[in-house]
Amino acid sequence: MKANDFSSYYTALSQPGSWEDPQTDRSRRMVTVPLLSYFNNIAFAGLNDLSKGQLNIWRNSYPQEAVANLPGYIDVGRVKFSFPQTDGETPDNIRCDGQRIVLPVDQYDWIYMLCSAERRVEDEATLFFSDGSVDFVPFCVSDFWPGAKGRNGEIEALRFDSLNFPRHRQVRIEPAIWRSRIPVARETPLSAIRLPRNVAAHLFAVTCLRSEDIDQ
Repeated sequence: MKANDFSSYYTALSQPGSWEDPQTDRSRRMVTVPLLSYFNNIAFAGLNDLSKGQLNIWRNSYPQEAVANLPGYIDVGRVKFSFPQTDGETPDNIRCDGQRIVLPVDQYDWIYMLCSAERRVEDEATLFFSDGSVDFVPFCVSDFWPGAKGRNGEIEALRFDSLNFPRHRQVRIEPAIWRSRIPVARETPLSAIRLPRNVAAHLFAVTCLRSEDIDQ
């Protein structure tokens, strides 16, 4: 490899496409979950104030300008997500600290997430069902750091062409946001999910996929 040639480490900058509802059965089954009231962290910062970043202990952040023109709903692997509005000033994600996220009560097959983590997170989330039952499920998120590949079968949702530090923006560092998912095995309406108490994990958007109608 030539000196200062990092091309073999990183993938090209990628962004999801805008969501176009094809009026299919699958699209009608998607339920985007409002997360704004749970946001407690700033993961995107602009060049005017890089010090606002809170993505990790080093106060890194994603480049806010890279997502400034994203539409309200984006398509990541045929899943509809409501991506947070980012201004580099107000919280735009959930830093996981045991929050209980209330879901529209329904029977679901999958919980899809746009998420990232510093280093690899292998933890556990809790699913709460309308009949009082509880399931514990793996909550695994791959590293957002440059060139990292999905270690848990995730889909790359976004990969940026730089990473912010408190006093400068470093190019040739391409951090990622992943599309991950959690299976819902129990055929009972789901009412909430409790996130792990793991501040290395960040959640930007959640979409639940309703179960298909099953003849009884």
